Order: sequence, then structure tokens, then C-alpha cells
Amino acid sequence: MSTDTKLAGVVGWPIHHSLSPRLHSHWLKAHGVDGIYVPLPIARENLARALEGLRLAGFRGVNLTIPHKEAAYALAHRVDAAAHAAGAVNLLIFHDDGSLEGRNTDAEGLAASLSAGGIALNGAPAVLLGAGGAARAAILSLDQLGAGEIRILSRNPTSGKTLAAALAPFVKARLIPAPFSDWP
Repeated sequence: MSTDTKLAGVVGWPIHHSLSPRLHSHWLKAHGVDGIYVPLPIARENLARALEGLRLAGFRGVNLTIPHKEAAYALAHRVDAAAHAAGAVNLLIFHDDGSLEGRNTDAEGLAASLSAGGIALNGAPAVLLGAGGAARAAILSLDQLGAGEIRILSRNPTSGKTLAAALAPFVKARLIPAPFSDWP
């Protein structure tokens, strides 16, 4: 590590489950980038202060996982179109002027992964389990791949309904919230 080392990490609570540090560290090394990517366990109530501290400590940005994607969206000074549609960010870039740029790469990543597997929905229905921050991106991906309808199954029926209402203006697919018990 040197004064030129680029600092980044993944923020979550808990964070021990994340494979991101191993994956990103591999690619930093493989591409000869002088950088470190670390797991950062940050509780929900400390997110805003911790992000400011990371920026001041020289971090270039962070990825976000549970439970921070929607809160990070609210903290970002500007967001890309995918983040705006999802109402969540999984990437915050720290700029020299102190601003936070939020991006959501979840939808693009899932769509690319499914497409690489030969999946094209062509009007077929899809089922989504859960209604959290990643579910927003999953809905956008499934819609992009041509789902005719997306059934959102969640433990909390209100969450599924809220998610469907929030994303309906951004998708062509019919969104149908349902209780998790509808899963066979």
C-alpha cells in the first residue's frame, strides 16, 4: 500500500456474507491496479456519518448491500437513470467536491447474466422472491428481458405493493404483488 493506493469497499450490515472483497481484490490484482477493496460493517444508523468519514479518509467510493441501498439513494447528490428508476443505489462514487454520485448496476448486471445464460422471456411471466433494494433492479432486468408479468412475492405484502406501485411507471410488464405463501 502506498499514498497512491486507491481505496474502495463494500458497506453493509452485516457484511461477512459478501463475496465482493474477494472478487474485486482478484480483479484489482489481475489488472495491476494499485488498490484495496475492503468489507466495511456499518450499521444503518451510522451510514451517513460513516460515508463522510470514508470520503475524508481518501476512499474513492463504495458498493452498498443490505440494508443500505435505498438510504444511499437518498444521500446521493445525483444518480443515474437506473438508480432513479430503482430508487436504490449499489455504488457511490466520492467526488473531490464532496458530492456523492449514486449508480445502480444491479439491473444491468442481472440482465447481462441472464442473457448470457440464453434467457429471453418474450412475454413469459416471471416470479421474484423478495421486495428489497435488489428486487427493484431485478424487476427492471426482468422487464428489459421481456417479461410479460412479474409476480412479486414478499413476506410483507405491503412491501410488495409499495414496490409494484413505485416501479409501475418505469416498466412495461404487469407487476403483481402477492404474499410469499403463494409460492408453491
